[in-house]
Amino acid sequence: MRFFKYFIFLSFWVVGLSCGGGTGTKSSSGGELFDLTIIHAGPDTLHQYGIELDLVRVEESFLLKMGDQEIPVQIEDRNNNGTPDKMYTLVDLWPGTSTKLVAYAGTGMEMLNAVKLHANLIDGKEVTGKHLVNFEEKWTANGIVMENEWVGYRAISTAPYAMDIIGKRKPDLLDSPINVDLQHVSNWGGDALDEGLSLGIGSPAIFDLESIVPMTKYDSKEIEVIQTGPLRAEVHTTIKGLPVRDEKIDILIKWQMQAGKPWAQFNVSILSKTNLNLQFAFGLPKHDEATDFTQGQTNNVHFAYTYGLQSSANEHLGMAIMVPGRFEMDTYRDDPHNYFYLATPINQAVEYRIMSAWVQGRLAIYDEVAFLDLVRKYVAEYGSVVTVKPDFRL
Repeated sequence: MRFFKYFIFLSFWVVGLSCGGGTGTKSSSGGELFDLTIIHAGPDTLHQYGIELDLVRVEESFLLKMGDQEIPVQIEDRNNNGTPDKMYTLVDLWPGTSTKLVAYAGTGMEMLNAVKLHANLIDGKEVTGKHLVNFEEKWTANGIVMENEWVGYRAISTAPYAMDIIGKRKPDLLDSPINVDLQHVSNWGGDALDEGLSLGIGSPAIFDLESIVPMTKYDSKEIEVIQTGPLRAEVHTTIKGLPVRDEKIDILIKWQMQAGKPWAQFNVSILSKTNLNLQFAFGLPKHDEATDFTQGQTNNVHFAYTYGLQSSANEHLGMAIMVPGRFEMDTYRDDPHNYFYLATPINQAVEYRIMSAWVQGRLAIYDEVAFLDLVRKYVAEYGSVVTVKPDFRL
């Protein structure tokens, strides 16, 4: 089972990560297991672009190389059947190029986490695998936290279950369980968002008959920790029995974060059969000292942002949402605490990303123009068309 641990193979000067060094062990490799060709036809250079691949008939650990140079890879056994079934890697891609990666049997140099998930109850229990939420239980740091060297996001465990922003002044990742008070900003960082009565940044809800249905009342909630790093962290939340009109529906929320990026991604789907004409709602808090919910579309990606004095200490903070252009989008502005994007689901599902930059944080964004430039950078990345062609030597 050791090869189901996650291995990162590469010096950080190559992958652009700055969160620590390796164990000092040398990599060892055998024969080729598979290769993949990555084709990037777009006009922009993509730095540390995330590549996910479902593995076919791969039953052993492997390292990944681009030419003679090892690159980082996270090997995952998601169905817990004893063999790896998915891999995740980060690569630099240049415009109009084809990049070939080769997997070799063996192990490589294990590195420290570049992204990390914290899921701990205050009684000391670390939540791993599936966990049925008890309405009375309390969480360390008041929820589940994901962080990388740039930013952290927190799913607050109490109503209204808002998504919070953890601003970072230093790249260091926290210990688990978190032993610092995130509510107070320290030299490391802390709570950067004044969410007030809002749902925070990008918390999903349902839109039905001109009304927002937040996911605050339900029959049960199950959390499943899927990955805790080192290149990608992911947690799934299943909400059962959400009352919508005269029905109860089940919702699956997949939340992930990768190394080196200021965004987190959500994939939200309705699991129940329903005849209701529903949309997904997610948005940003309203603040008197911030800009309006400003929208745009480029690179076949919808985006919206706010910028202004909306941090927990009344400092400048920018927040944004990005949605692939294949989704039909509307807006809802009548809520007193939130601006909402409304997305018409495709196959009962929607995908989107949230991102943020705090004036006191490591991204050092000091005005709206600079934040909009940052948003456009990651919109372009999100809209890039990258093709992955594997050859599993079958």
